[in-house]
Amino acid sequence: MKKKEEEESKEEEKPVEAKAKVADYEVIMIGAGAGAEIIALGCILGSANDEIPEESRPKIKIQAIDQGSWGELVRKMDEGMKEEWKSLTQASEGGKTKMELEFVQGDLLAAYSADPNAAPSPLPPLNLDLSSPNLKLVTICFTITELLLQSRPSTLRFLSTLTASAPKNSYLLIIESASLALIPIGTSGRTYPLGQLLDHALCGGAGGEAKWEIVKSEEGKWFRMPEGAEDVYNRDVEESGKGMHVKLENSRVVLRLYRKL
Repeated sequence: MKKKEEEESKEEEKPVEAKAKVADYEVIMIGAGAGAEIIALGCILGSANDEIPEESRPKIKIQAIDQGSWGELVRKMDEGMKEEWKSLTQASEGGKTKMELEFVQGDLLAAYSADPNAAPSPLPPLNLDLSSPNLKLVTICFTITELLLQSRPSTLRFLSTLTASAPKNSYLLIIESASLALIPIGTSGRTYPLGQLLDHALCGGAGGEAKWEIVKSEEGKWFRMPEGAEDVYNRDVEESGKGMHVKLENSRVVLRLYRKL
């Protein structure tokens, strides 16, 4: 009897192993309605999760913002990725999946317009929490030139708000076609390289204090399609006779990856 009590006492004294905390990350994608960056991140996460124990896989919340009505397409992308990579659908605490995708339809420029008479809102514009401690990445892919040409003040106001709000060690990825990377400023018609303007605005140009550091910089990097890629991409169209043949083209881009200081 005494021996049994001693064994039970030892069992009670055993330290309880702490359950590893699963990382929560948030990603905001500006102009992502067409979904290329959504698919890219989903592919990376789906492939990486195969090498990570289930209990350690991070939970990712993605907000894709676009002015167009891309909601149904984004929903189908989400379903397709989770069908391909089951690791993205394994339920975590609270019943949520490992990758949660939300489409937000809205006008970013209007949300950050300079209206001095506008009443302050208790919610952030478009319900985008740029100050969330879980925010890890913001992407603006093939959209920044369009934003600047439509309204430079509103675009700079958004970047300024992001700079003031984003947590330390979060990342900002901006990619634009090199053919659109010369921005006209003023009435003289003079143009300036997009990368130079971004670096000046975000990294403390003209003696200003740097808020971001450049992690990666490309001024005109070519991304070329592998031989035969177009045939593979359009195979279903050719075999079924349904749909439209899509021509794939090489792309030369300007790229900046910044890290918040």
